[in-house]
Amino acid sequence: MKNVCCLYRVSTDNQDNERQFIDVRNYCKVNDFNIIKEFEAKISGAKENRKEIKDLLEYLNKDSSIEFVVISELSRLGRTNEVLNTIKILNEKKICLISLKDGIKTLDEKKEINQTTALLINVLTGVNAFELSSIKYRSGSGKDAKVISNGSWTGGNNYPYGYMSIEKRLVKNEKEIPIVKLIFDKYLLGWGSQKICSFLSNEGILNRSQLNGKVGKWNKNTIHSMLKNTLYIGKRSWKEEKIEVPELRIIDDYTFETANKRLSSSKNTNFDFNKRKKYEYMFDKQLIKCGICGDHYIPFQTATIKGYYKCHSGKYSKSCGNNSIPVKYLEFVINEHLFYNWLTLISKNIESNSNKDGKQIEIDLLQIEANKEVNKQKRLKELYIDQELSKIEYHSKIDTSKRIYEQLNDKIKELKKEIEVSEIDLKKVLKGAMGYNKETKKHELAELKIEKGTLQQIIKKITITGKLIDVELVNNNKFQLIFDKTRKILSKPTKEENKAVNQ
Repeated sequence: MKNVCCLYRVSTDNQDNERQFIDVRNYCKVNDFNIIKEFEAKISGAKENRKEIKDLLEYLNKDSSIEFVVISELSRLGRTNEVLNTIKILNEKKICLISLKDGIKTLDEKKEINQTTALLINVLTGVNAFELSSIKYRSGSGKDAKVISNGSWTGGNNYPYGYMSIEKRLVKNEKEIPIVKLIFDKYLLGWGSQKICSFLSNEGILNRSQLNGKVGKWNKNTIHSMLKNTLYIGKRSWKEEKIEVPELRIIDDYTFETANKRLSSSKNTNFDFNKRKKYEYMFDKQLIKCGICGDHYIPFQTATIKGYYKCHSGKYSKSCGNNSIPVKYLEFVINEHLFYNWLTLISKNIESNSNKDGKQIEIDLLQIEANKEVNKQKRLKELYIDQELSKIEYHSKIDTSKRIYEQLNDKIKELKKEIEVSEIDLKKVLKGAMGYNKETKKHELAELKIEKGTLQQIIKKITITGKLIDVELVNNNKFQLIFDKTRKILSKPTKEENKAVNQ
């Protein structure tokens, strides 16, 4: 009897190997073949590098007594060009492949390659590959038609938050829609992703994984993916294309675009919840230069070292050796000097503050967009009266326009309020600075700091050389301070420190 190995494969778990078992085993019995080992797999023939093929070849390397490999049909070996490679390896080992349905024996009685059979195998492999391609096309085409025409959902329970699948069709989930809108609203208010996650968790709101019975929690990546998902504005991604699905819209275009604009800038406008920056440094735009190597100074803080400005040259290589200066010290002494000596200059520069001008320009642009929405609403009303729009279309479009108008109007009010607050703060700073004298309580000086943006406009450059601090202003006026390590600066000085500062 001749030793053989047998190989069985079905494509899915819904099929069984009974027919293949019967055919192959009967053939081996009739031809006095001794089955040494059988290999079985339930996997698609489209897959390459299949484990059972690898296991079969490894076994043949160990057992030299095997003369034949028997399969029910060639497609059981696979439907890709990998079949030819497997047959080539078997031929090199002088092991004959027998395919029952196709009537194929790859080697003759002398263990030589049967050329006619080799040609037939090439043809059958090509046919199988073509059939595989056709199956994929029909499957993909059918899936495309279901998604595009019927809104079918093919992702199991992994549909985006705010949606659900009813009879394999994606629809909005009315219970989750308020949560989606809440996330976008909070993000536009300046909340960071981590703060939104904490809020949702504290409120007991479950994310998609938890709703599906899995372990998980809200995280920044989930929030980011939601903010970027165009499905919320009625555009579904499918095979690198965007399919218009207005019935699935949850968020208006303005809100979505504004959220993504902030997301792309990677800025957390809610400074109170920004973990990466615990102190708002006044001189963080390369205003401070090193008088020794010419590099700029950077804010520096670790768990053990509190708030220093240090030369950037020491960040990636050996430092130039110039002094590092405590953040609060440098900011305090420059503020103090400006309060005493440069009130006129400060007033003149703040009045032409480009921040205020920039906000006014933004208000004007937003007002133009708001006026467009008002005109759009008038046109929609006219189209509805002329019966060119249905009642449903009219209400849908008019509601969207009104919502956009309200958001624009809210932003305009917010910017106007910021300008008003800025003007009030300016009066407070100037009044406090001008009225400052030796009788003024010292804690007031710590509270009366010049606004960061104003400082960055007034100060052209700060140069540190050893203990010398040279400050150059925009109108080329200069003054010099001397770094005194013994002088301590606190946010709220004690009485003793007040006296020291007064001296």
